Amino acid sequence: MMKNLFGSPEADSKSLEFLTKVIEKNNLPGFDYLEFKGAIDNLSKFHLDEALAFRSAFATASTLGLTKEKLLETVQYYRKLIVNEKLQFEAASQKQQDQRVGGKLKQVSELKAQIAANELKIKQLQAEIDQAKSATNHADFEIEQEVQKINETKHRFSSTHAIVLRQMDKDIESIGKYL
Repeated sequence: MMKNLFGSPEADSKSLEFLTKVIEKNNLPGFDYLEFKGAIDNLSKFHLDEALAFRSAFATASTLGLTKEKLLETVQYYRKLIVNEKLQFEAASQKQQDQRVGGKLKQVSELKAQIAANELKIKQLQAEIDQAKSATNHADFEIEQEVQKINETKHRFSSTHAIVLRQMDKDIESIGKYL
């Protein structure tokens, strides 16, 4: 259900599922922004205009004790969760890049130094030099693949993250506008 509230055709489904699980896991008790957003989603199925949907959902929610202030406070709470997830994702992504790419970069650097030293040796070492060159080419290819994978994952997550934040910002604007 949560994916329906924040989903979008251009959102990466894996990233969206992760972000919505974070929201679900940290769902505050009682009627707050999430339940309000769900009510608006349900009302949208009746093809109400946005202003009427917001007002209708808020009218019902206010009977359960929801105030505009609490609504804005709780949307900020969930927004902060999503922002913090991006920070954690970026840190984990950097750590993976350091582990997966950093080691290979070090390997390439060491192999290039070995190549330079071996080129000074006699013909007997030529076979070893050729083997080291082959290893650096393979390592460069692996590095490029890992960087590309990490960048694609970062892009999908960042895109989905931005979509969720835009939707929350739009809801904040609508809350301010209609309530």
